[in-house]
Amino acid sequence: MTHHPWYFLPTEVRILHLTELATSALVEWGGAEQGPELFLEGENAVFRADLPGHGTCAVRVHRAAYHTVDHLRSQVEWCRALRRDEVVDTARIIDTLRGEPFVVRTHPEVPDERFVSVLSWEPGRSLLEEGASTLSTFELLGDLIGKVIVHGRRWEGRQEFVGIRWDADTFVGDEPLLGPFWETALLDDDDRHAMRRFRELVRHALMELGEGSDRFGIVHGDLLAQNLLLNDGRITLLDFDDCGHGWYLMEIATALMAASSRPDYVECRDALLAGYRRHLDIGDDELGLLPMMIALRTATYVGWVETHPFTSAAIHRGPAITRNGVRAVRRYLGGDGLPV
Repeated sequence: MTHHPWYFLPTEVRILHLTELATSALVEWGGAEQGPELFLEGENAVFRADLPGHGTCAVRVHRAAYHTVDHLRSQVEWCRALRRDEVVDTARIIDTLRGEPFVVRTHPEVPDERFVSVLSWEPGRSLLEEGASTLSTFELLGDLIGKVIVHGRRWEGRQEFVGIRWDADTFVGDEPLLGPFWETALLDDDDRHAMRRFRELVRHALMELGEGSDRFGIVHGDLLAQNLLLNDGRITLLDFDDCGHGWYLMEIATALMAASSRPDYVECRDALLAGYRRHLDIGDDELGLLPMMIALRTATYVGWVETHPFTSAAIHRGPAITRNGVRAVRRYLGGDGLPV
């Protein structure tokens, strides 16, 4: 994959360009009283700004060429439905003065046009923070996952919903969305062989699992700790960028991925499943695949590092992310993986 040279400019130069783009877009919301000031630059750039009538907001400059207009509108509709129906706390999407949930902007130095959206700035403690991911938090998270899935099954907009399809082809097909974790230059020959073997096992297992409506449907797609805020005993769900259709089991696997290296992993898993089972059952055939799903989700970051070399995570933690992915796969293949 070839990336535009802009992505490899000094960080401060790219931030300046994105800040100018965000400032230009904010005219559609009446302009900023303060900011925008960069809060986070990853695949997307998130700025903090004070807007008239709305207070502190998150201004999101979306990554290039990842979404269609239809996908973004589906994100907006589902996120608003979850909030309106009081299923889960989410950020409030703030429309422009003309009633649009996002705008398209270009900048002479930034490659490709960018979608820009504005959301309310939500209070809370990131689950990345030390001590935030307690057993009670995992139970809350399982409860959240179950409620979101049930809502997606019943939501009146589900037939028109457009999103990423997180199926076998997306993970281990010929053109995987997050990159071919089994073929990257970051692997030595032995690791590449192990990753290829794992890919074939996953492909077969996912085909056997199937895409029945009891296990595959509308999903958030990125239930990582950085997308979850703990506030007064409730979890706020952020970042719907990867929402689409996928396996419910992968939602559970993604939520448990960070806990998979903890000595109390089994307790974390059981707490999450206790919350989940308040709303949905899950069969032994699916649960038996949970260790594989966690290993798969971990392995996808090996491909992601190579296809996103300009991101801060790839630059500063790329080798560690790769080692972690290889270790998870080798543990699974060796029968020394997570307990079922």
